[in-house]
Amino acid sequence: MSNVATASSVVHGVVPIVASLGGALALLPAIGVAVGVGMFAAKVGMDGFGDAMSSMDDPEKFAQSLDKLSPAARSTALAVRDLAPAWKAVKQETQENLFAGLADDVQKLGTGYLPMLKTGLSGITAELNTAARGTAGFLAEANQVQTVSGIFGQVRTSIGNTTTVVQPLVSILLDLVAVGTTFLPSMTGGFGSAAQSAAEFVSAARESGRLGEWIAAGLSTLDQLGDVFGNLFGIVRAVYGALDTGGASLLDTLTRVTGMVRGFLESFEGQQALASLASLLGTVSGVVTGVVMTALRQLAPVVVALVPGFAQLATQLGSVLTAALIVATPLLLDLATFLSENMV
Repeated sequence: MSNVATASSVVHGVVPIVASLGGALALLPAIGVAVGVGMFAAKVGMDGFGDAMSSMDDPEKFAQSLDKLSPAARSTALAVRDLAPAWKAVKQETQENLFAGLADDVQKLGTGYLPMLKTGLSGITAELNTAARGTAGFLAEANQVQTVSGIFGQVRTSIGNTTTVVQPLVSILLDLVAVGTTFLPSMTGGFGSAAQSAAEFVSAARESGRLGEWIAAGLSTLDQLGDVFGNLFGIVRAVYGALDTGGASLLDTLTRVTGMVRGFLESFEGQQALASLASLLGTVSGVVTGVVMTALRQLAPVVVALVPGFAQLATQLGSVLTAALIVATPLLLDLATFLSENMV
């Protein structure tokens, strides 16, 4: 019972913390709705613009797409179209450098690999065909058809049981979002100034050279960590290699030892030993808990009774020490002055 009481006290202590965190988690629906609304607004704003971009090579379709856009979006689409020749030159130059000389290599790879791929892939698909036909035959059996029908019936019943849950859940979500969105302005109000401060800090660090020093220090730290892990790996490899060359393999030895331990623990004798150990630990835990709780209960009144006496004693000692310091300070000051003048 004492263990149950201890666990109950821990739970009672954790519950307020979890409740406080739950209040913060209640903001998540509001944040999700805010992000979703922002993305939806961006999607509405981009509606039709993608069609215009994809039809730039067809003047008639491009003109039709422009008629569906707002004046600002139409101007942007025309500006993008005017950049098309320059972008095409950039794309072709990039592609030329990316694929230079690859045609001959692709032909060589095809000559060597296509026959092998034909044989390998046809064999794989034949096995897949066997599996698919076997599965289809299995599912066509009357028992399996009846089983699948029962599954759909259970799913339908389950969904029917949850239809009354949707409205309360929507109500909860609306309440959370309505209250949570009232906190978003105050939460996001400092984002701009914080980002500007961070940008100024990084810019100043770049101008002073400290940014480069930080990056260099970070890379140096990574190199040192790499050396440490390399040394550890080398130690393990050296020990493992020495044990392997000295006789039986380390893994073989560990396999035999762990297998023997497992076999003993799964045996009747091992199970008896584990049960006895568990019983002993339970008894010891109960005794220790009982002793501690008894001591606390017995000593608590003593502590409560001693508190006023110790408080009065501390007050009296404080008064005596204060008076003694007031009397002794001038004497100590005269003694220090005398010693300073006569020790030369």
